Amino acid sequence: MGKKSVKIYTAIIIIAFFLVSALNYKVLFKIDNYQEVIVFVLAVVFSELLSIEASNVSNISFSFAVYFTILILFPPIQAGFTVAFGVFFAVYEEEKKYKHILNSSIYKRLFNAASYFFTVYLSSTYFNYADSIDILRLGRFGVIALATTILLYLFINSSIFMGLFALLSQMSFKDMILKNIWALKSFFTLSPIGIMMLLFYTGYGWFGLLLFFGPLFLARYSFKLYLNMKEVYVETITALTNAIDAKDEYTNGHSKRVAEYAVMLGKQIKLSEPRLETLKTAGLLHDVGKIGISDGILLKPGKLDDFEMNLIRNHPMIGAHIIDGIEFLDDARLFVSQHHERYDGKGYPNGILGEEMPVESLILSVADAFDAMTSDRSYRKAFSEEKALEILQEEKDKQFSAKIVDAMMEIKDTQGSVMIRVS
Repeated sequence: MGKKSVKIYTAIIIIAFFLVSALNYKVLFKIDNYQEVIVFVLAVVFSELLSIEASNVSNISFSFAVYFTILILFPPIQAGFTVAFGVFFAVYEEEKKYKHILNSSIYKRLFNAASYFFTVYLSSTYFNYADSIDILRLGRFGVIALATTILLYLFINSSIFMGLFALLSQMSFKDMILKNIWALKSFFTLSPIGIMMLLFYTGYGWFGLLLFFGPLFLARYSFKLYLNMKEVYVETITALTNAIDAKDEYTNGHSKRVAEYAVMLGKQIKLSEPRLETLKTAGLLHDVGKIGISDGILLKPGKLDDFEMNLIRNHPMIGAHIIDGIEFLDDARLFVSQHHERYDGKGYPNGILGEEMPVESLILSVADAFDAMTSDRSYRKAFSEEKALEILQEEKDKQFSAKIVDAMMEIKDTQGSVMIRVS
């Protein structure tokens, strides 16, 4: 049913696009300045090429600035088709590969082009009306008209794409909006760039457009360097974590599995994509502090004495100290430091109550414990999934948050099993 709904949804958008095209073909080709249209089509293509894949969940894109300038300057139907044409032939980077019309889905490109056509066409139609009655002016444009057009653009574009994503993930539209509220905030941060480009172009023509793209290119280059540095940091620390896991055959792969369990639980309670990404990072790094514990203690086959146990209990704070000072790991650092705290306040290293901890720390605690229980150890064989879940249930509101344990049980009921194996 899910795949069928997606096909119907995308087909409706594409068919509607072709119907509107057929009904407006005479207006479409009544263009006064073909050179201007061609330049802006190229601007759309170039702006998509400037987009940066910031993570597996988000992109940094400056395309809206170009789209907004087009929808204000061109008649509605021509504005829509100018953007749609540029989007259809756009070149963009995805998973470190450049995607273009020869190596990507034509159907997907048609859907994207149709979606942006309706976004721009309807927004432009509204602006022409609103601008005609707006008495508060910024140069030749109405201030209220510009601001409300941005809001309408966001509403239409978000409705189309989040409707698709809701069908793909089989989530409600409301839940999809809540999950991706970060993207809406990002849009509002970038939206003034659209007004700036409009003013640059109307004030200085093509020269102003070129001036605008220059700083964008430099900003992209600088941000790309930052992302590369961030990636190197994470890869280095993850390599250290993998080295810790690999010391003991019983814990090999533990950090990866904890990260996957944590993300699974985060999705179940509908955390936003950026929070899921941070949670996954914290899961990968949660035991990095064991680097500071000697092998003699870590690999000791028998029971640890009190002194050795106290050293082991320092590893959350050692881990937090290792990643201290790395700005983009600030949130993950907190979760790493708290992953052995208990909901009832009897955990370590600081005895913090569950109500005082962020939900990510509570998730990490459950994920870590569940994988530990369902993995072989030198002193015992792995518990069954049923036994581990039974222990989690018994420890609700004691060692673990009832909300997170209930989320784990909901996954079990829905999927039949929560067990994963990540090599």
